[in-house]
Amino acid sequence: FPGAEFVRLRAEAAEEFGVSAKTVREWIEKKIIPQPPTVEHGLRTIMVFSPEYMEEAKAALKLYRQRKAERGRKTGNSG
Repeated sequence: FPGAEFVRLRAEAAEEFGVSAKTVREWIEKKIIPQPPTVEHGLRTIMVFSPEYMEEAKAALKLYRQRKAERGRKTGNSG
């Protein structure tokens, strides 16, 4: 890929998030983090987790976790 030294695959992105690749896939499906850009590579479509995307995804995840924590406090579910 052009600029491939900056491309991360889902497993590498998962490692940076500190979760499994399956969790990253679920976060994308549930729209907790945005859908990453994709590139066509032969017959495959590959998600591209660039540094810019990772910053955006981390911000979205932080906001999601803050909102979830606030809902927990409002309902008295502190854990």
